[in-house]
Amino acid sequence: MSIHRYTSWGRTRQPKNLAGAHLTKISASYTVPTESSEGYNTENQRYLHLLLSTTGSSVNATVTCYGYYHAFGKWVALEDTSGTAITIAANNTTTHQIHEIAGVDKVQFVSNVTLQEYDSLFAAGSTFQGS
Repeated sequence: MSIHRYTSWGRTRQPKNLAGAHLTKISASYTVPTESSEGYNTENQRYLHLLLSTTGSSVNATVTCYGYYHAFGKWVALEDTSGTAITIAANNTTTHQIHEIAGVDKVQFVSNVTLQEYDSLFAAGSTFQGS
C-alpha cells in the first residue's frame, strides 16, 4: 500500500526560504527575467517576506521584485495591493518587508548594484502574514 507524501509546502505558518535551506541567500540579477526557467518557485504561497542588509560598497541598493505566472507565460514587475512596485532598499542598514503575492508562481529579483558577499538578500514565502 502506498503512502501519500506531500511534495509542496502547503499551508505554512513559518516562512520558508525560497532559495532552499534556512540561511540561504537569494541571488539578484541586473536584468529583468525573460525565461520561464529563471527565478525562484513560490509554491503559491500567499506572502513574500524580504530581507535586505547592505554594508560598504553596496550602499543605496534597491532590489525590484518580478513575478512569473505560468498562466500568462510572462514576467511582470510585481506590485503590492495598493499598486506600488514591490522594491526593497537598504543604505548601510537592514530592511524587512512582507508583501502579498497570492497567485504568483515564481519570483526573481533585480538589483541596481552588485551585492557583495557580506550583503544579504533573503526571500521566503508563507501562507500566513506573520510579523
